[in-house]
Amino acid sequence: MGSKLVAFTHSADLILIEYIQNQLQAIINQIPDLEVEQANENDERLALYTKTPDRFPCFILFKDGARKSVIHAMYRDWE
Repeated sequence: MGSKLVAFTHSADLILIEYIQNQLQAIINQIPDLEVEQANENDERLALYTKTPDRFPCFILFKDGARKSVIHAMYRDWE
């Protein structure tokens, strides 16, 4: 099965979505064998594999279907 990186964003945040798409493309360019996927806040894996599913962006690395690592980066709108 191999490794897969899933990037979670909030569907209402278009700037964050564009940022994550750019990040995923950079990752693909560096690690072409890594499968990548972009998901939103409604994806059940976010709540299943994280303690804080309301923090975005969130990256989850899976290997052979098992969660290996979770990285959150808190995104706030500093008005």
